[in-house]
Amino acid sequence: MSNINTVNQTVVKYQVSNGVYRRRSEQVEAVQWYKNGDHPEDQSVLIRVPGTPPFFSEGKVVRRFRRPDVSGSTSCKYCRAIFHIHGWIDDGAHGQVVCPGDYVVKGQDGTFTAWKPSLFKETFEEVLQRPPSRNESWP
Repeated sequence: MSNINTVNQTVVKYQVSNGVYRRRSEQVEAVQWYKNGDHPEDQSVLIRVPGTPPFFSEGKVVRRFRRPDVSGSTSCKYCRAIFHIHGWIDDGAHGQVVCPGDYVVKGQDGTFTAWKPSLFKETFEEVLQRPPSRNESWP
């Protein structure tokens, strides 16, 4: 399924891809993340407030990137998109920034980690294509 996203005032067209992938002898689930609510386990709900565009609640796996020491208008050194459209995987004392387009991998122990697309494609091979999550067709 093709979606369109605006990154730093540039229209970017992308293919949403999620499924089951294998690394050597290990099989993991992975979802390519682009925006809040993309991950099937996020359990985001559509919120409608009169006078504003509808939006999804914060995800349970990939949360919105919000840190008091980093402005949302600052550009990411990896993807150059503003942090306001990034995600965050909370893993206790530390966390992981999720850039639009990163793969979110669920390990055998149930923990989630973000992988850059180039490293993900070098490390994993797809073994089962999954249907898009419910949020992927939403504009």
